Amino acid sequence: MTEETQTTESVNEDSEQVESTEPAQDTAQASEPSANSMLNGLEEGEGLSFDFTSGEKPEGFPDEYWNQDEGSVNVQALFEGHNKQEKIAKDLRAKMGKGTHKAPESSDEYSFTVPEGAEELFPSDDPIISSAKDAAHKFGLSQDQYEGFMGEVASSVLELQKNASDPNSEQNEVAMREHIQSEIKAIGPNGAQVLRAVDSWANELLSEGTLNEQDVETLREEGLTSAKMVQMFNRLRSRMGGGQIPSSSSDDGLPPDSEIADMINKAYESRDEKKIRKAEDMLDKRRQLGRPEKLSF
Repeated sequence: MTEETQTTESVNEDSEQVESTEPAQDTAQASEPSANSMLNGLEEGEGLSFDFTSGEKPEGFPDEYWNQDEGSVNVQALFEGHNKQEKIAKDLRAKMGKGTHKAPESSDEYSFTVPEGAEELFPSDDPIISSAKDAAHKFGLSQDQYEGFMGEVASSVLELQKNASDPNSEQNEVAMREHIQSEIKAIGPNGAQVLRAVDSWANELLSEGTLNEQDVETLREEGLTSAKMVQMFNRLRSRMGGGQIPSSSSDDGLPPDSEIADMINKAYESRDEKKIRKAEDMLDKRRQLGRPEKLSF
């Protein structure tokens, strides 16, 4: 074999080796930096230089500072972002200068501005405030953190108090509706009928001139506010000749008046005290449930 032939084969072998390594270079990917690498401490785009001549957003350049439609840097957004960061840095330097970024030496040094209208809820000598200061100091809260926390608490308490004292708040309206329904049920199985009968009776007394409009309003606003009050007015209504409220065993859970009358007669004829007491209890229940004073049968 000649020297020229050997040289050619050697070159060809070298070329094959170079060609075989090129794909590996194309598919190689950069590994992620290790956990303790300082690269992890860099912000997005920090330390990079960008080429804007292509009209495409350079890799690593923040989206919020790029105008996609124009293919260029959003100068206004970049300017505003710079000012924002400057303000944050300035405020931080001011806080550090005042020392408000760290816990004070004593819990007594904490302070916060009480929201308007909540002064009586948070007096300066309130033991709860002292406890809050001690807890804040224990957990190392800064003055800013303490003031922000207490401000939120005071505002929430003030809002809750306003809702509690406002009869038109949604919370109180729901509670009132539930209370009224509970009292109507307490009147008896025909509680709604009894309540309307008493209200109609008040209107009759108004028409007769026995009551005036102020009397009727007082009766409705202050008298018809509980089951016991409605039952009392219904007994008065019955004694004054008020009409019978339709009722049956399915309405109020009691037997018809004819059966109650028969029970009473038999109880007194037997002279059995237990039967007599049971019959009298039945009479009292029927009056409370709105039936007329006299038995109807």
